[in-house]
Amino acid sequence: MTTDHTADPERDLIRRLLAGVDTVPPEVTAAAKGSLTWRTIDAELASLAFDSIDHSELVGTRGSGGPRSISFEYRETSIEIEIDDTPGGATILGQVAPVAPTSIELTRDDGLAGQPVTPDRSGSFRFDRIRAGRFRLLLRFAPGAGPAQLLTEWLTI
Repeated sequence: MTTDHTADPERDLIRRLLAGVDTVPPEVTAAAKGSLTWRTIDAELASLAFDSIDHSELVGTRGSGGPRSISFEYRETSIEIEIDDTPGGATILGQVAPVAPTSIELTRDDGLAGQPVTPDRSGSFRFDRIRAGRFRLLLRFAPGAGPAQLLTEWLTI
């Protein structure tokens, strides 16, 4: 086996074959990304119950400019999050009650999903260095502990 890749005839053949391959059309890429939404088609939708950014009575009060508080509800399940915008990206702290999910995934509208986090026993979780843009949370529960999947509405940082 040779370690000199410049004289490898198999590599040269692969390079020549790939040189003639067309790039993937943008509409095919968009369709492929769109098909990923089907993996959450059975998820229940948690409704936005409160968003501190929407409450004008908080405008002008002392302490404004702190973390943004948001609440979602689905039946007896509540999801409370705080978004603190920091120079290195936003930090999202949250808690789910009464039953902690098995995992929580932050999904962006550009199709990128972060590494799922496992909340602690009390349902608390954290995401760090989240860049600006639209996102939502996908929560997965153990069988019989709540809905199989619960999805929040889209939010913007």
